[in-house]
Amino acid sequence: MPEDDEVPRRAVRKRHRTGAPRGRHRTSDLVAVRGQLDDALQLAFARARAACAHAAPDDELDLFFATLREAVDAALANTTPRRALPRSLATERIIERVRLEFIVAVHAVAREHASEALDVLAALGTIQQSPVGEEGERLNEGYLASDRVAVELTTEIAHDVRSPLTAILFLVDTLRSGRSGPIAPAQARQLGIIYGAAFGLNQLATDIIDHVNGERLVESAPVSFSIAELLYSVRDILAPMTEERQLEMRLSSVQDDGRLGFPAPLHRVLLNLAANALKYTARGSVSISARQLDGTRVAFTVADTGPGIPRRVQARLFQAFRPGERDDRRLFSSSGLGLTICRDLVARLGGELRVTSTAGKGTKFSFELDLPLAGSPA
Repeated sequence: MPEDDEVPRRAVRKRHRTGAPRGRHRTSDLVAVRGQLDDALQLAFARARAACAHAAPDDELDLFFATLREAVDAALANTTPRRALPRSLATERIIERVRLEFIVAVHAVAREHASEALDVLAALGTIQQSPVGEEGERLNEGYLASDRVAVELTTEIAHDVRSPLTAILFLVDTLRSGRSGPIAPAQARQLGIIYGAAFGLNQLATDIIDHVNGERLVESAPVSFSIAELLYSVRDILAPMTEERQLEMRLSSVQDDGRLGFPAPLHRVLLNLAANALKYTARGSVSISARQLDGTRVAFTVADTGPGIPRRVQARLFQAFRPGERDDRRLFSSSGLGLTICRDLVARLGGELRVTSTAGKGTKFSFELDLPLAGSPA
């Protein structure tokens, strides 16, 4: 009389010899992974869990691996699991790690059960390829379901890309200014194109990092700054792009220029909005203005003479990773990160970012901030 843990192994071996279809005449009891094979699978789970311990809270990992074990048993029994794993890069990477650890564990503690081990590996493969619409309760919250691994990888790439892009911007600006020797007009325009492309990529990398880590006010408390100098700084940074596109950059500031506030995030917002305006304006001008309102309120506006933004897409303009039609890409970025971050930064500064746009007549982004005069109580 065979021991209980020998029954499933004989059943599986018989199926391989006879070529019987997978799942026919099989029950959960017959296909349950037991004995040394079970030890190998548990060891694989433990090693995979230890490898990704930093990726999610313990309770979430416990639920994930419990669900994965249920899915393995269900795949071996050819039944539908009660719960479905989240479809994410994190899930795929963890399952692949389990597969590799299982192969190592089988070789070490259950080598004589190699044929049965193939069933487990096939079950893991089935789980990896399961469709998004699979029936059952799906684990759809938490780090693992939100592609934490993919997000971390993307952030690391953004960090790595930003450093060389910053160097490119510096070198291009040095060449354009003639500090390394005279250049021809054609070369100046080519350098302007390079600068604009590198600046756009650098902004995207910064937007990705800020979107993942959360935008923050650089200054811990209001500081004294000059609105005019801030606008001049934005103009100077974008000068290569302005010249290359043969556009006019117009500035307008308030009379009482010294203010108390948070200049770093304000600079970031105006730079991003003006860069977008230059990118999508073929002729005419881009203007950045600061206008005095009642009391200490100042209205900031970035306007362009570009093609305008269609009404159908204005509602989702501040949505990160917004969907868009192919024809819309020449009018605005499909990632939406820059405008999303601008909106959030303006909100942190105490304002609300608004947009008005008319097809063929340009676009205007505006917001109001309370900026006390420098020297007055904050």
